[in-house]
Amino acid sequence: MIAIGGVDETNAALAVAAGATGVAVIRAVWQDTDPVGTALRLIEVVRQAAARQDARKGCRASGTGAGRE
Repeated sequence: MIAIGGVDETNAALAVAAGATGVAVIRAVWQDTDPVGTALRLIEVVRQAAARQDARKGCRASGTGAGRE
């Protein structure tokens, strides 16, 4: 599932936490004064959020407790 519509640096991680495997952005990048920097930051935000989701899934699967970070 890909999150679209109003996604930016402030809420991309929330979209991933809600189950999105990626985000689609236009406004957040094209309306910024530094579109390349914004795109790179968004990529990192999504990567970090996905890594947290993977870690949580691993905790649940191994029986070490859901929600531990």
